[in-house]
Amino acid sequence: MGELFQAEHDVEANTVVCDACLMWRCDEDAERQVFQSVQPRPEIQARIDAIYQECFEGHSIIGIHVRHGNGEDIMEHAPYWADPELAVRQVCAAIDKAKALPHPRPVRLFLCTDSARILDLLSARFPDLLTVPKHFGSNQGGPLHTAALGIDGGISALVEMYLLGRCDTVIRFPPTSAFTRYARLFAPRVIEFDLKEPSRLTLIEGSQVSDLS
Repeated sequence: MGELFQAEHDVEANTVVCDACLMWRCDEDAERQVFQSVQPRPEIQARIDAIYQECFEGHSIIGIHVRHGNGEDIMEHAPYWADPELAVRQVCAAIDKAKALPHPRPVRLFLCTDSARILDLLSARFPDLLTVPKHFGSNQGGPLHTAALGIDGGISALVEMYLLGRCDTVIRFPPTSAFTRYARLFAPRVIEFDLKEPSRLTLIEGSQVSDLS
C-alpha cells in the first residue's frame, strides 16, 4: 500500500483491494479523495439516509464511537483501556463537555460501539442515547466485525461509519481507531483523547485545534 501511494502514478488494475489503514500512508486530502470516490451501494445508502431523516434531522448530533475490543488484542488502543472504569468515566466526561459546547439545534447523542457492556453503561448514564440495532457477540468474545456475521455485519458497520461522518460533533475513543477516520475527515467538529495522555481532550474544528480538558 505504501509503495502504491509513493509511486504517484496509476496502476492497470480497475480495482485495488488492500487490507490497510489509509491514515498511515497518505495525507488528509488524499484520504478525502478516496472516500469521496467510493460510495455505498444504493440499498446501503438508502438505509443511511432513512436513519438520518428519522433520527438525526432537526437536531445537532453528537456521535460517540467507543472502540472496546471485547476481548480481542486491541494493540495500540490498549493504553486507553488500562483502567476500564476510568475509561468509561472519561467518555462520559467527554460527552458532557460536548453537550456544553454551542449547538444551533436540540442535541441528540448517537453511540457506535463494539461492546454490549459499553452500550449498557452509557445508556444508563444517558438514557436517550441513539443506536443502530445490531448483533453483539458474547462478553469478551472477540471482535465485532468478523466473517461470522456475514454481509449483515459489514452493512451495519458501513451504516454506522457513514452516519458518524454526518454528525455535527464526533467523539473518538480511542482516536487510534480507523473506524472513525471517515468522521474525522468530514465531521465539522471532533473531540479526541490525546495519544500520549488519554485523559486530555482535544477539540478540532477545521484547522483549529484547542484544548478542551
